[in-house]
Amino acid sequence: MKTLLSNISAVLAVMAVWVSVYTSPVTATGLYNASGSRVGEIAEDGTVYDGSGSRIGAFSEDGTVYDASGSRFGEITKDGVVYNASGSRIGEITEDGTVYNESGSLMGRVDTDGMVFNETGSLYGSADEGFNRYRVAAFFFFFFYSE
Repeated sequence: MKTLLSNISAVLAVMAVWVSVYTSPVTATGLYNASGSRVGEIAEDGTVYDGSGSRIGAFSEDGTVYDASGSRFGEITKDGVVYNASGSRIGEITEDGTVYNESGSLMGRVDTDGMVFNETGSLYGSADEGFNRYRVAAFFFFFFYSE
């Protein structure tokens, strides 16, 4: 289970970088669970915080994802392919916000309105207006999911 969560973590963290680097303007985004409680934030500079304000990771402009200690965690390419720190392909996020794991199985999706759904279609969370879909996917399916 820990290995699965590590792979999921790497996939989603790297996905978030792809968005910040390659697709859209960066703004701070509040993130909420399905019941509306705030569970985190992605700052304008790419730093990721949990619901209590603790730093849990970061996205850099070159596509690299870092964990809470600042160690390189993985990367994401311009076409959405996600690699872990050792260079193994571990997943993908598509332009429409759909997230897949390394075996191609659906993990979930982020709709254009900021609503986040898990692999069965159940509401998983949401994001403030002005969100970056890839960063939100990375947060929910990487940082939040692995808690």
